[in-house]
Amino acid sequence: MARVGWGIIGCGDIANKAVAPAVNDDPNSTLVAFASSSQERAEDFTARHGAQRAYSDIDAFLADPDIDVVYAASRVYEHLPQTSAAAAAGKHVLCEKPMALTGAECAEMIGACDDADVNLAVAYYRRYYPKNIKIKELLDSGAIGTPVLVRMVLTGNYDPTPDDPKYWRINPAKSAGGPIADVGSHRLDLLCHWFGEPVAVAARNETLVHSYPADDSDILLIKMASGVQVTASFHWSIGVGHDTIEMYGTEGALFSTPTDGPHLTLQTAAGTEEFNLPHAENRHSPLVEDFSARVLAGEPPLYTGEDGAKTTRIIESSFAASRAERWVTIA
Repeated sequence: MARVGWGIIGCGDIANKAVAPAVNDDPNSTLVAFASSSQERAEDFTARHGAQRAYSDIDAFLADPDIDVVYAASRVYEHLPQTSAAAAAGKHVLCEKPMALTGAECAEMIGACDDADVNLAVAYYRRYYPKNIKIKELLDSGAIGTPVLVRMVLTGNYDPTPDDPKYWRINPAKSAGGPIADVGSHRLDLLCHWFGEPVAVAARNETLVHSYPADDSDILLIKMASGVQVTASFHWSIGVGHDTIEMYGTEGALFSTPTDGPHLTLQTAAGTEEFNLPHAENRHSPLVEDFSARVLAGEPPLYTGEDGAKTTRIIESSFAASRAERWVTIA
């Protein structure tokens, strides 16, 4: 296989602005096809990004022999059936986040890909940011001693109108939740990447400001297997945007503010060290390039479906904890 052939399911913002350009920029990849419920939309995206074919029939799309990898750039509730069908067709799968509606759905996706011997990964591309790689290196080297406390805060306001193409995001039956699923999931994934397995959560997932069915305000306490204590707040109910992750240990602290910016501060008794580590212009590019290279090499993905499932289990368990008003073990 000289190049990896990609097929993208879903013709929305992510596919248009990030995934298709990343595939086209990768020397190991070829953009073969788009699939959408609308043939017209699939044809529009095919022409826009120089793909070869457009499909509105998912079975015909999955039967295309030139497609090696399916990117599921679709709504969360569609991830399980699309991933299972792609795996059955012998295609590797890179799936948008969050991985699925529930931990059980994640397990089914992992099983389908294992049975078909194809790769499965979730598009938590922030793991590839140079700053976040540096954070892991600093933590693993003991730069702040034994980690004790993590604080995450992400605020903003989101209230789409019913005619907004993204209106499905405020329907938890389709999205898995409000800000915790949509934007908080990236931060929870980094939490697991840096600090390991989550074991228990207490939470309040509430709708405090808006009138839609999804939560707009999420506050979590998370216990990690390593003993690290975590507070995480994700809001679509606040008029000022703020995005930070703070990590405290027995010997120092790390401050990533804003989380998506290049700036990182290491503070210890010896002084303060500043880092400036910008991410790629197209945030999906390192993810796509790495996935393609590993498919070509016959290797598993750097981060697996099981890695992606951890965040979904936190999200699902937080809602259970909020309903029960008690700590819930993360299964």
